[in-house]
Amino acid sequence: MSQNIKARVLRIDPAARTITASVDTFQSAREWIGADLLERVGCGAGVDVWVDEEGMLRDGADHWILGGDQMLAGRAVMLGGAHGEWVDLPIPTGVAAGAIAWIPAGFRGRAQEIADGMRPVAVSWDAEGMAKLDALNREQTGRVELLAVASIPALESLELGDVVECPDDRTGFVAAIDGDVITVRVIDGTRTYPRSQLVKVEIID
Repeated sequence: MSQNIKARVLRIDPAARTITASVDTFQSAREWIGADLLERVGCGAGVDVWVDEEGMLRDGADHWILGGDQMLAGRAVMLGGAHGEWVDLPIPTGVAAGAIAWIPAGFRGRAQEIADGMRPVAVSWDAEGMAKLDALNREQTGRVELLAVASIPALESLELGDVVECPDDRTGFVAAIDGDVITVRVIDGTRTYPRSQLVKVEIID
């Protein structure tokens, strides 16, 4: 893979809880993430996440959840991948943001416990060892899924075009989604709000 190919990416920062559009090469992404080695996490549909290969081994890392069942640690970039090369992210920002969940401060201790349990273990290279490894993987996936559900119980899924009530008694349409920041089109323009402050209005035909 060429380290000089530029691609449009999303920078994921769990400490700041931001998802930011950027243009990066492998080298600039590695510098921003702050890691010597990056690991590719395939998301399907030609989308990859690149994260610190040793992030889950670091005590006190900022953890986050991808796709509801995979816990990652530290900064990352999300982009497209084709034939081993970086390409522009092929999905809208809002779709990407919907796959990312932040872990609230009150759950960070639990996240660290799960991360500790995901550290490498030695198993025998036979059917019994592989069965043990599979069971461990399924157990950890289940624990992350429970954490994802428990840590964000009050957030309702929002999509572009949804009608929402805003905290300043305005009603509008969701015009853009950038992580937990929602842009709402109201009668006199657009305004941004934290996702937690918006109430989805159900439209019944």
